[in-house]
Amino acid sequence: MFKKLFQKKQKVQDTRKFKRLRGAFILKYKKDGGGAFQTGSILNLSAGGLRFAAREELPASSLLTVDIHFPPLKRTLETQVKVSRVIKIKQSPVYEIASSFVRLKPEDRDALNELVEALYQNPETRGFVDHHDVARRKKG
Repeated sequence: MFKKLFQKKQKVQDTRKFKRLRGAFILKYKKDGGGAFQTGSILNLSAGGLRFAAREELPASSLLTVDIHFPPLKRTLETQVKVSRVIKIKQSPVYEIASSFVRLKPEDRDALNELVEALYQNPETRGFVDHHDVARRKKG
């Protein structure tokens, strides 16, 4: 994936608003409209959305209800996300799901962003935060 991005110069657009926290946190998700909760593993998390691993392919643009057990905030975040991208991991039954928050309480968004910023400012914990301020994506 990254190989293709750097092979030739491409026009890119800055799209990321928040720094991302790397980590392996557990989340439970279910498709809107019902069904049982499934378990996934968060790959990274920001005040704008999350990327997680799941054992099922989820359609892009689908809405999910998620419960994120997030120990640093000492609470579970309950919210809704919209799936933006799905990538099948080669030679694995796992899918990488990128999503953005649709309904996140403002106090939860602020708490997430403050935590990530605090970790980024501390030299001992900076490695847990993605150092890129923005995502670079191809236009169009």
